Order: sequence, then structure tokens, then C-alpha cells
Amino acid sequence: MLKGQVSAALKWVKSNPSLLLSVNSFALEELQLKHPNPQPPDDDCTYVGPIEVPDPILFNCIDANLVRRAAKLTRGSAGPSGIDSEGWGRILVSKHFKSVGTDLCASFARFVRVLATENVNPIYIAEFLSSRVVALDKNPGIRPIGIGETLRRIAGKCISLSLKTEVTAATSPLQTCGGLEGGVEASVHAVREMYMDESTDCVLLVDAANAFNSLNRSSALQNVGVLCPPLHQYLKNLYGSPTMMVINGTKETLVSAEGTTQGCNLAMDFYGIGIMKLIHMLKEQVPDCRNSWYADDSAGAGKAIAVKEWWEALQKYGPKMGYFPQPEKTILIIKDPTKQDFFKSLFPGIKVTAEGHRYLGSFIGTKKATESYVATKVEEWVQDIKDISTAASSEPQLAYAGFYFGITKKWNYLLRTTPDIATLLEPIERVIVDNLLPAITGITPVSETLRDTFALSPKNGGLGIVNPVTIADSEYRFSTIINRDLVDAILENKCEEFNPDSQSILKAKKECKAMKTNMEEDRKFHLLNTSSASLRRQIALLSEKGASSWLSTLPLKNCGFVLSKQQFQDGLRLRYNIPLEGVSLECACGKSNSIDHALICKLGGYTHLRHNHLRDTLFNLLDVVCKDVVKEPQLLPVTNEHLPRGTTLKQDARLDISCRGFYSALDKTFIDVRVLHPNSQSNLEKPLISMYRCHEEEKKTKYLQRIIQVEKANFSPFVMSTTGGIAPEATAFLKKLAQKLSAKLNQSYPNIMGYLRKKLRFELLKTTLMAVRGFRKTRNVNISELDLNLINFYIR
Repeated sequence: MLKGQVSAALKWVKSNPSLLLSVNSFALEELQLKHPNPQPPDDDCTYVGPIEVPDPILFNCIDANLVRRAAKLTRGSAGPSGIDSEGWGRILVSKHFKSVGTDLCASFARFVRVLATENVNPIYIAEFLSSRVVALDKNPGIRPIGIGETLRRIAGKCISLSLKTEVTAATSPLQTCGGLEGGVEASVHAVREMYMDESTDCVLLVDAANAFNSLNRSSALQNVGVLCPPLHQYLKNLYGSPTMMVINGTKETLVSAEGTTQGCNLAMDFYGIGIMKLIHMLKEQVPDCRNSWYADDSAGAGKAIAVKEWWEALQKYGPKMGYFPQPEKTILIIKDPTKQDFFKSLFPGIKVTAEGHRYLGSFIGTKKATESYVATKVEEWVQDIKDISTAASSEPQLAYAGFYFGITKKWNYLLRTTPDIATLLEPIERVIVDNLLPAITGITPVSETLRDTFALSPKNGGLGIVNPVTIADSEYRFSTIINRDLVDAILENKCEEFNPDSQSILKAKKECKAMKTNMEEDRKFHLLNTSSASLRRQIALLSEKGASSWLSTLPLKNCGFVLSKQQFQDGLRLRYNIPLEGVSLECACGKSNSIDHALICKLGGYTHLRHNHLRDTLFNLLDVVCKDVVKEPQLLPVTNEHLPRGTTLKQDARLDISCRGFYSALDKTFIDVRVLHPNSQSNLEKPLISMYRCHEEEKKTKYLQRIIQVEKANFSPFVMSTTGGIAPEATAFLKKLAQKLSAKLNQSYPNIMGYLRKKLRFELLKTTLMAVRGFRKTRNVNISELDLNLINFYIR
């Protein structure tokens, strides 16, 4: 989790037995059977036509920047060389290697462009194409996973980023695995609508044996050449000749001469385009059978005779393409239970059911069977939440991140693809309230008001721990709206090229986003109307831009985004102004102790520490992009200048930071930092915008004219609140800093701006937490009065 590997962390929390199999003689034989010998191409399943040679300029976008981006997106274990994605990512992306890393990225980009445009002798790239074979327990059976070299995966990511439009055009709409956004959801919606159609007698869900490893490689490469010429040369270099596969933990090797490598990140695109001839041929021969494909998962629906003809054609032509349907694992869903015997005789060897069956992570069938399937999944997720609640007792921040970024994604897909399941999700809500929230927050019990608050998104003052019961119906509705065009194309059984209307999809997304925002605003409005004045002010403070960024980011150790158990739970209590446990009721200064008092009490030096640490963080960031960066620079003395009333005239006046080249070349800029506490007595009654403006104006009244007239420089007050809010002028300053960092580091502005907000928020949060629990006492001894010259003492 500290490295951002959420899925791996959640698997560890569940403590499941390893799916990795030791390779014995039986497993080795099974692995060899999973990698068949190459088969000659068959004319029936191969497009005839010349393969166009794409203009090499198409791949000019593959440069050092794209390689870095691909390296950041690449995840996974190491291939035979032993360097995983994290290792190669550091080599290619880290600034520690300076120009050497940039040169390596540029060289690798040239290598990828050569693979995409020229024939390369396979001997020269044998090691680049090799992979490590891992045997996973399929229960029953073995699933071989080829873990290719990380560099091969980075190269494949560069190609897929460059050719996403071409791949989508070559496969859609019937084959939805080729980069179509929301493709799998659209497939589920389409098959469900086929099932619900009154004219449909049955739906056939086909399972193929060893599909990816059995794909006829020669036919597939020819089909790619005809349908997607820009991708052909690269795939030909990857799959044009057999490649070596090292079996994990042994000295044994296999040869991959057919199919795709399941660990290859272009395997899905290759497979999807490769079998398009089979899909088109089935459509031409059986036009009355509507069908949908997601990679090797195919479904046919319609009248019984049409589905029967489609199934027979699939059995006839599928094996020629390397697609071997398995009758014993194929499911026929019928709508009339009284005709079960008829369908069993019509589809011998196939399991016939009138209830329904799982399909692409959702369920197609009757309402009762759907509810039974969802209840089973809910039981699994309830156990997942209990497991992560146990982990939260020692690592609440990591548990929260695992839930927020991981577990919720599991059921969100089911919500988006399965209708009318809201009431079935109540066990999840109960375990969230009873187990998860107390474990993460340390607050027991969780009141109804707090639960409603926690359900809001972090940017609206909540924790983003939503109630799945309240969002289930809307999530399904949003998914159907966004994927409507693609679902209609699948239902119409189109074989011609389908170009998604990007403007229509974008409009649908905006509409759904607006509806989702309005729904949350309504919940927030209701909460504010029924809550106390103090909670209303806290939510207003927490809704400021960047104030909740410490919650909506992964706990990355390298970035300093990690909090201890006490820090995280104290941070949540500060967030909602809930008294801390284990804190003295009386401060060492003699006054009554509270969160608000601790954040303004000067005893112990924590207010200065908070200010100075924020100043030092800004200093380090400015030092990257500016020259002559100075901490606590002394201002030039005032001589005969006429300055307005309120301007400081102290001869030894100092500001926090000065630098050159921030707004314009060689010009000097002074920055003065202030951290205010919005719930202090002087700020409590002020509206937020007035509060910030008041503090900014106070700084400007004191220093602006002196800086302009005496220093001939710029001045920027940098005001933040202890809750993470940033004043308007500080926000403008950060935007300018992000622009300069983006140009300097050659990274995107949004990413830099997001990092700045998170970095400043975490640094401020840590010093704020120190203040509420920090040790305070009156200094009884003045160290300047002590004689520390111990040598002279002993000489005497």
C-alpha cells in the first residue's frame, strides 16, 4: 500500500492461500498442452487483401515523454531479467539519473518506433520477447500466465496509447475488448436487453477452451494487417516467430508458437482484432442471431433455431481460428421453463437453465436468481470489509485507502451493470457502520449524522465512504445512459465500422456527472439543515479546495504521505471538531484545553513550528525553479520614502522567503507566510472569504508598499488555514509555481498542481497534529546562563 499497490495489499489482507502452483511433472505437462504447436492459416477465417504500410510519421508521437508516461502506467512483476515495473520506472522516470535517464527514454522510444515500422530479426530481440511462465490454480485446471519483460510491457503501452483509435475502429461494436470505454459494461447491458426482449427465446453464453493460447497466430496477424495496418508490424515482430518462456522456479523452458502471451498488454487487442473475421462470418451466415463479444466471452441471443444455427457455425469455423467452444461449460439460458426438454434435445451436451447465469461479472436471468447471485457476492464483500476492519485496528490510514481505492470498486461494477439490487446491499452498509467506521475513525458509536457526513465525498467534507444502498439505482442508470450508443449498435448487430460519437458520449457523461453532483448537493443540503452550527462551519471549511486532499490520495511513503495510527485518527477528529481522547483538560499555560486552544496556544513553540515548516516547504519548492532563493531575507532600510500608514518601518524587518525569476526574469519576489486557525475567537464569526481577505490585507498593509517602493520587488502573502484552506492570493501563487514546475520537470500541470496541494496539506496537517498532543511546559532554565565550557571546568 505504501507503494500504491492497492490490489496486492488487499490480497495480502485477505490472507488467501497462494494460487501459485509448484511446477511438478503433471503441471509441466499441462503447461505444455496449454501452448500448442502452430497451425496453418485457414482461408475461411482469414481476410484476403493487401496489407497497407502505414506512414512512419504515425509513430512520431512515441518519444521520451510517452515512454515516461508508459513506464508510470506499467505495473507488475519482473520477467526473466528480474527487474520489475518499479525498478524500470525508477530508471526511466527518476530525476536522479538526470540526462542519462532522458537519453535512455529517447533511445528506447527509437527502438519502439523501429519495432512498429520495420522487420526485425527475432534473434536480435529474443531476450526482449522472452517471458516467465507462472502456473496459477484455476480450480480445476491450470492457468498459465506469461510475465513478459517489463520493457516489453512498456513498449506495448506506448503502442496502445498511440493507436487506441485505430484499434477501437477495427473491433467495435460487436467486439468490445478493443479499447472501447465502458465496453464490458455495454456488453452486459446489451445481452441483458437481448434476454429481456419478447422475441428472444434463449441466450447462449459460450465458453472456449484455452482461447488466448490457442488463437491461430498466422490468421490473426493477417487479419490485423487488413483491419488495423498500423498495429501489424509491431505484432508481427512480437508474434511472427516462436518465443522462449522460462517456467517460474525451474530451469525448464517452453516455446510459445501459437496464440497470445497472456501477460502481454497487447494480447487483448491482438485477440480482439484477430477473431473479427470469425465474428463477421457468423453474422453473415446467421443474421437473425444477435451476438456480443468481449474477447473470448461470446453470447448469442434470439429465436431457438437462429441460436442453434449460430452455435453450429461457431463449432464449425471457430476451431479454424483457434476458438474451441466447450459444450460442457457453455450455458443456455431459456425464458420458458416448460420447454427445457426441447432445448436440451436441440442443444445436446449444453447446460440448459431457466434461472440464468453469471456473465462478465454480472448476472443474466430471472430476478430471483439474480438476487441469489448478488447475495453471494455481498457475503464475499462483507467478509472483505471485516478483514480490512481488522487491519484498521493497527493501520487505519492504509485500511481507509484500501477501502476507498480498492474494495468499493469491486461492488461499483456490479451496481453499474445489475438493476434493482439496492435492498440486497444492506448487509454491506451494516458492516460499514458497525465494523469499518469505528475501526478507521476510532469513534464509537457512529451517530446517524456522522454516518451521513462520512458518506459525502472528501471534497464536500465527507470521507467518501458511501452507502451502497443509496447509490445503487443511480449508478446503474448512469451506466446505461453513457453506454447507450454502443448498446444500440450491439443490439442492431452491426458489422460495419462503428465510430462512437465522442461528443454524444461526452455530453452524456457531463449530464450524469451533473446529476450525481446534484444528488450529493441535496444530501449535503439536508445534512446542513439538520446539523449543529459548528458542524455546518466545519463542513464549509472542509469543502475548500485542497482541504481534503490528504484523504483522497494514496499513502505513498516516498512522498511523505503516511500517517501513524494516532495521527490519522486525530486528523479525523480535528476534521470534524470532535474532542481528542487522552488529552489533558487543562493546558500547561493554565487555560482550559481544547482543540481550538491547542492550535493557538504559543506555549511550546508549536505555532512557530507550524509556520516555519510551511515556510521551509515552500522554500524547497521555489529552490527548484527560481534563483537567489533566500530564507528570512532582511529588508532594505527605509530612508526618505513616504510610506502609507500601517506600513512597518522597522530597520531590521524580515520576511519569510525571497527569490528571483518567479514572475519575471531577475525580478525579486518576497513571500510572507501565515497560518490561521479559522475557529479562533477572532475568526469564528467571519465568513470564510472575508476571513482570508482580512489576513491578506493585513500582510499587504504592513509590507506591500515598502516592498514596491524600497525593494522595487513583488510581494505575495501566502495564507493558509489549519484546516487546509488556501487564501485566494496563495492559490494564485501556487498556480504560478505549478506552471514553472511543470515546465522545469516536463510534467503535466494538473499533476503538479495536485501534488502541491497534497504536499502542503500533509506538511500542515502533521504540524497541526503535533500542536494538539505536543508536550508543553514553562521553560525554567535559560540555557544562555549555563557555563557549557566543560573543558575549563575539569581543568579547574
